[in-house]
Amino acid sequence: MTTNPQETTPTGTSSRPCYRSLAARLLQGLPPGLAPEQLPPPWKIARWYQIPVATAQFVRRAAVTRLRPPLRLLPEDPACPAWVGLAADLRARIRAGRLSGRMPGRKPLAAAYGVGVDTVGKALVLLADEQLIEIRPGAKGTYVSRGALEQRGAGRHGARKSGTNNP
Repeated sequence: MTTNPQETTPTGTSSRPCYRSLAARLLQGLPPGLAPEQLPPPWKIARWYQIPVATAQFVRRAAVTRLRPPLRLLPEDPACPAWVGLAADLRARIRAGRLSGRMPGRKPLAAAYGVGVDTVGKALVLLADEQLIEIRPGAKGTYVSRGALEQRGAGRHGARKSGTNNP
């Protein structure tokens, strides 16, 4: 698989192609129905496209992302705003213990759920109003609140703490 690593931009200048466009080209040249683990290793991608191995790692990662099925975590009901569905999913993940400590940023959450950053912001404000998370201004981030963690812990081990024996 050989290709010219130089592409022409709309302004007429040549530049290195973006790793996302290389990932799209890589997937076009491979058989359909390929599992993500069957993609060629980065060193092989680097040789095919004459790019550094570090860039080939980004290309492979972008190709893996394209092969994954899209997340369908939000409700399909068009009357339900996306931020309400997102808040419901995050709430369930917090209560199940799958989300604790520092939460991912707004941009990664938006990318994972396929929504905008403002939609994530509305969902986080709703969860903060419910005191499930703490939004710390500035670059300090968003954290699952200690109260939510304590409630989760009491729900799991409440029978032991109360002194009752369950066989």
